[in-house]
Amino acid sequence: MLVLLIKVVPWLVFLGGLIWGGLRIMAWYSEEERGSRGFRNDDAAKSKTLRPSLALPIVLILLGLISGIAFSTATEVAPTSVAVVENTLNGQFYQLDGGTHVWPFEPVLTPLMTKVYSYDLRRQIIEIGEPPAGAKPTPGLTATQAFGVASSSDSPGQPVVYFLARGWAFVNKDVIITLHRRYGADYVNSWVERQWVTTLKSIQGRRPYDYLKSNRVAFEDEVEKALQAQLVVDGKPLVNVSQLAIADYDYEPAVNKFLQDVAQKEFERQQAEQQILINTKKQEAAVIEIQTLFLTTKRAAEAQKEKLNAEAEGQAQAITSVTNAQADANKKLSASITTILVEYEKVRRWGGLWPMYYSGSETPFNLLFQASSPITSTVPATVTLPAK
Repeated sequence: MLVLLIKVVPWLVFLGGLIWGGLRIMAWYSEEERGSRGFRNDDAAKSKTLRPSLALPIVLILLGLISGIAFSTATEVAPTSVAVVENTLNGQFYQLDGGTHVWPFEPVLTPLMTKVYSYDLRRQIIEIGEPPAGAKPTPGLTATQAFGVASSSDSPGQPVVYFLARGWAFVNKDVIITLHRRYGADYVNSWVERQWVTTLKSIQGRRPYDYLKSNRVAFEDEVEKALQAQLVVDGKPLVNVSQLAIADYDYEPAVNKFLQDVAQKEFERQQAEQQILINTKKQEAAVIEIQTLFLTTKRAAEAQKEKLNAEAEGQAQAITSVTNAQADANKKLSASITTILVEYEKVRRWGGLWPMYYSGSETPFNLLFQASSPITSTVPATVTLPAK
């Protein structure tokens, strides 16, 4: 804004002086036409009146003209920029840092003899292969194929690879005059991008067409280092580049068709391998299921067998215990049975009925015990038989 005022105000003064002077002259001629006798016939009086009336406008005109020419080279350089001053008379170049510069306070800004070029010190994006605004690719081609940088490769037949790349570039302030002298303010388009394209083609030309597919980062680093080496003059980089990246790449249509066929066959092969793997897994699962069922059945049978064995063993032990107890009881019973006990049991169990028939010389009922067998007090010595 300050530079604009410095440049505009002098010309406004110059214009004001012209208008003022013009109005003075018109007023003088108007007075003459009205028939002012003193001024019409007296040339001396006329000149005397004209000179004082035009003096101030002439001063303003001269002041505005001189100031306008003097301040025409006033320049404001942004803090993030640097300017190069070119003297068209002697061909010299000068550098200006950020700030407002006005002649005569800045002697290198000689009026009518200098041109000023500003360079931004900040990073600016650089692109190669980017489609122009509103441009449409040729039918059948991708945007990268239509507008990208085409480069041959080292593969058989040298198939073409198309690139779209982006990166950053910024000037080296210390050698800005050398950059301006050699390549001018349009250094990005006229020099950096051209060098980038040349470097990219040179490196890709020594690589297989599909090298970028598996070596993208290494390829980008190699291109960036090679390009930076091309931007060095007298051991100093005129422009620094960074973060160069391949935004997109593509192959020529014939190569894409071949790759699609290969990819389809590879996909089918992988599908077949996947199906075989699935079938194998299913078979393995079936075998595992059968083995699991076999082991489960076997373990259940073994458990049942162990259970039955345990039950049989328990029953055998129970039977053995009962048998042993019965045997002990029998032994004790056998030991306790006597003739008297037997005869007693006969009497206790007899119901009092006599047999209907007899034979032999035996008595109908022998209740008489042998004299040799003593009778206890609980058993009567004689039994009275009922009368018939």
